[in-house]
Amino acid sequence: MSTWADADRVGEAPGNGARGAGRRWRRGVAASALFLIGGLIAIVLLKTGGSGPAPRPLATSTALVRRADVVEAQLIPGALGFAGSATVVSDVAGVVTALPRPGASIARGAPVFELDHQAAALLYGPRPVWRSFQLGMQVGPDVRALQQNLIALGDDPTRAITVDGDYDLATLAAVERWQHRSGLPVTGEVALGEILMLPGPIIVSSVTASAGSPVSAGAPLLTATSTRQTIIAQADASDLGQINAGEPVTVTLPDGQTTVPGRIAAIGAAASSPPSATSPGASGGSSQAPTAPTVPVLVRLLSTASIGGLTQGPVEVSVTTAEARGVLTVPISALLASGSGGYVVQLVDPRSGRRRPTPVNTGLFDDTAGTVQVSGRGLRVGERVQVPSG
Repeated sequence: MSTWADADRVGEAPGNGARGAGRRWRRGVAASALFLIGGLIAIVLLKTGGSGPAPRPLATSTALVRRADVVEAQLIPGALGFAGSATVVSDVAGVVTALPRPGASIARGAPVFELDHQAAALLYGPRPVWRSFQLGMQVGPDVRALQQNLIALGDDPTRAITVDGDYDLATLAAVERWQHRSGLPVTGEVALGEILMLPGPIIVSSVTASAGSPVSAGAPLLTATSTRQTIIAQADASDLGQINAGEPVTVTLPDGQTTVPGRIAAIGAAASSPPSATSPGASGGSSQAPTAPTVPVLVRLLSTASIGGLTQGPVEVSVTTAEARGVLTVPISALLASGSGGYVVQLVDPRSGRRRPTPVNTGLFDDTAGTVQVSGRGLRVGERVQVPSG
């Protein structure tokens, strides 16, 4: 007997994918980093005295003030894997004579394992097998699932089967065709242990039994997942107000460059705290740094064409939280911290090269594009602002 365990629960990571460490851009972090950059630039440009050799000037270039769309996104760490998990157990006692290897992909009609040299074939169904199949048995959903599989496997060429859960003569004839085609004794009956029903094709995660070992009924033989690739991301519980089921997302694969479209399928109802990070204490010892509780978020991929053979790995999910269209933008690196607590940009005259500090108000930060929404007196499309080069 085998069944999917939590095939779509968002409280568990898919497959064996690793949980990535959290990384989210926050405007305060950006401000701190830019303050340091601004301070360094100010020191290089304005320092006129002091002993020792003069510091080497910081290399700079220019960038255009543009009108564009700015998308502010929340970045959530996640793990690529496969949805659902199942523990495959033996329905009868026997000696294990064959087992699949981890990573094997098994589809409808293929053998999953062997007991006493008798293969257990995989069929698709919502419920595990709990009885044998024979003429005159009670009508039931398991018979209906068997009929659907016989049709899908091509063992009802004359379309004589009525999918109604009744093991009739047409179903018996299809079973005999399946047995003959599979090299099994042609009996017209399916004994308990000859088939295994799961919701769909599987990928073997691990094998817990060993060939040649005797097992009892109900003994676990292997674990498996579905073949449907999915992502479990871990969002900070405090950010759930910005995340909604059904929203489109962009998933960045482990190479850090390839992106795949996705959609939030479900959001977990319970928050959990990840293990605390150890940090040095004030007295020289170590202390546990507090960690924010997270909530699992299930993401369905809308396309797997770009994934290739990738099956597992850490990913990053980008969720749009705000958007501004047709606004003035400059590179984030053009912002310099001003003494009043705001920001300035250095406007550069393309002819003379003269620089003019101009206060700006910032709006949305687009970390993916590396741009920021700005406004300010005298700021126009086509002007050039100073940015670090290299």
